[in-house]
Amino acid sequence: MQRPKISSIFILILALAMAAFGQTPKPTPPKTADDDGEVLRIDSRLVVVPVSVTDAATGLPVLNLKAQDFRIAEENKPQEIAQVSDAEKVPLEIALLIDVSSSLNPLFKFQQETAAKFLQEVMRPEDRASIFLIGEKAILAQPRDTAQKTAATVRNFQTPGKSATAFYDAITAATSYLKQNAPLRSRRVILVLSDGEDNFSLAVRVAEAKNYRGIDLNNLTEKELNKIAGRTDQAHRQAQNYVAKQLQDADTV
Repeated sequence: MQRPKISSIFILILALAMAAFGQTPKPTPPKTADDDGEVLRIDSRLVVVPVSVTDAATGLPVLNLKAQDFRIAEENKPQEIAQVSDAEKVPLEIALLIDVSSSLNPLFKFQQETAAKFLQEVMRPEDRASIFLIGEKAILAQPRDTAQKTAATVRNFQTPGKSATAFYDAITAATSYLKQNAPLRSRRVILVLSDGEDNFSLAVRVAEAKNYRGIDLNNLTEKELNKIAGRTDQAHRQAQNYVAKQLQDADTV
């Protein structure tokens, strides 16, 4: 089967002297008498930005674009574009997250085969994929490997049993793994097979435990129930915001 062509253009942005989220970089320590030479420290970050440019009249992709054809700004501050290259030339790094909690039992076999076929059709020889299992905790089931190896691993998983879902913890673990192991100039993608309902991540469990502290569960009032529900929703939102920040820091989609 012919692999779908990915026509996006990717820009590598070299953000010099800027830390993530506009934080002020730490000052360079003062030079001492023991210094043999002056040391110059510059905070930099190379970010891969996916861009798709099409002709407004025909809808066809615009080809042969160069760095000078683009303008990139972060918080209204112009950024230097180090390189523009075709997506086909940038390796793809996929973290596949598979929910093995009890909520997805009826669809598990279908999801297995769909994920395996997707990897085989999309990934090229230079691309790599890793697998994380989403259960009561995030488990790295397979480190970075080829499409064939990853697809075979996916097909060999057994139907999940009864388990909770630490969804946010799995996203955080996969993001950290890609940040530490994926090549610098790569497209980092997290692909999730899950219903997305978290009920066991650490941040949520800690927040829920605090909600019930000092409360008599046998004599709950409606006001107390509403208060607990509100705090639980807030804990989920905070966890979601944390995950979003982790994804942004790791330049992952």
